[in-house]
Parts: sequence; C-alpha cells; structure tokens
Amino acid sequence: MKSDSADLAVVMVSKNQVRYRVPVDDPFFSAHKPVPSGTLDGGTEYLSDWPSSLMGCNQQVRSFPEI
Repeated sequence: MKSDSADLAVVMVSKNQVRYRVPVDDPFFSAHKPVPSGTLDGGTEYLSDWPSSLMGCNQQVRSFPEI
C-alpha cells in the first residue's frame, strides 16, 4: 500500500451493536449472528460479524498548471 505519489487514508467504522432485520453478505457490513428481536413482534435480528471494519484508500491529487 506504500506509494510515493499518494497518501493513505484509513477509515474505521464501529458497528456499536447495530442490528439488521435480514442477514447481510456485504464484506464491509457483514452480519450473520442471530439474536432475538427487541421489538414486540419478536422474530430474529442479526448482529455484525465483526465489531468494526477498516478500509484503506490511496488519495492522489493532481495539480494542473496555471494558465
């Protein structure tokens, strides 16, 4: 991930016990841990597979010559 022409930005998202109504297969927000629903209708909700997710991005700025 090292680059001499770009800066590395790392973003962390903490899920904080977010519950989903259906399982989520997205790699960043994956949720497959079933837990009882806290609503009156009962049912099942799903907690995130991981407490947080990280994403790294290279940011590169191109400067244009002045006219």
